[in-house]
Amino acid sequence: MPRWLALALLIFASACWAGSSVAGRAAVGDVPPMALSFLRWFIAFVVLLPFGARPLWKERRIFIQNLPIMCAFAFFGVVGFTVPYYVGLRFTEAVNVGILNASSPILIILLTFAMLGVAIRPAQLAGVGFALIGTLAIVSRGSLETLFGLVLNVGDMLALSAFLSWAMYTVMLRWRPPGVSSYSFLVVIFGLASLMMLPLYVIELALGRSFEHNFDNWFIIGYAALFPSTLAYLAWNLAVPIVGPNLAAITQYLNPVFAISLAALILGETVKDFHLAGIAAILVGIYLSGSRRQRSKPET
Repeated sequence: MPRWLALALLIFASACWAGSSVAGRAAVGDVPPMALSFLRWFIAFVVLLPFGARPLWKERRIFIQNLPIMCAFAFFGVVGFTVPYYVGLRFTEAVNVGILNASSPILIILLTFAMLGVAIRPAQLAGVGFALIGTLAIVSRGSLETLFGLVLNVGDMLALSAFLSWAMYTVMLRWRPPGVSSYSFLVVIFGLASLMMLPLYVIELALGRSFEHNFDNWFIIGYAALFPSTLAYLAWNLAVPIVGPNLAAITQYLNPVFAISLAALILGETVKDFHLAGIAAILVGIYLSGSRRQRSKPET
C-alpha cells in the first residue's frame, strides 16, 4: 500500500471516530453502557461476517493456532477500550475525557518504545507538542483555568484505562498473525469481543437497565457499529503497519478537528477563535510528524 493511501485511511478513521461523538450529541436518548458496547460490536460482527466468512474458513487453522493472541486483540482493542470508556462517561464530564483523550497518542508512543524499541524522532516529538497544545486549547475552550482545575475521578481513571488499552492494541498490531485477511481478522476479534461482553450485557438487563427502542437510540448504535467500529478499524489496521504506530498515533489529534467541523455543519455550532488556533496547531503538528524529509522508511 502506498504511504499516502495509508495516511488517507488514518484520516478517514479519525473522521469516523469524531463523527461518533457528534452523532451522540445530535440524537436524544439514553443507551446503557453495556447495551451500547455489546450491540455496537455484535452488529459490526454481523456486518463483516459475509465478507470474512470465506477467508476465515480458509485461515481457520491459523486462528486456532493463534487463539491466545487473538483473544488479547479482542480484549485490548475492543472490550478493554469500549467498556471502561462508556462506563467512565457516566461519572465524568466531556471536557475531562477530551483532555485525557489527548494522552492516547502519547501512550502509544511510549508503548511503542517500551515494546518495540522504536524511539520517537525529533520531528515527531515537535509534532506531538504542537498537536497536544492544539487539542488542549480546543477541549479547554482556551481556558488555562479549566486545565489547571482538572480533578481526576473514577470516571476519568476508567477513561484513561480505556486509552491505555487502545494504545496496547495499536502496538500489538505488529504481531498480527501473518497470512490472514483484514476481514477475517476483524470478524474473529469482533466475535470474541462480543462473547466477552455478553455476560456484562445480560447482567445489565437482569438489573432492569434497558433503553427505549426509538430512532435516535438505534441511530447512535447503528452509526457506532458501522463507522467508528467496522470501517474505522479496517482503515486503522491496514494503515498502522505501513506508517508505524508513532505517526498513526499522532493522526488521532485530528479527531477534535473533524468533531468541530462536523458539529458546525450538522449541529450549527459556532466555530470560535480558540477552535481555529487549536486546529492550526494540530495541523502543524501532523505536518511535522509526517514530513518525508524526517523519515526514510516506515517504523517496524
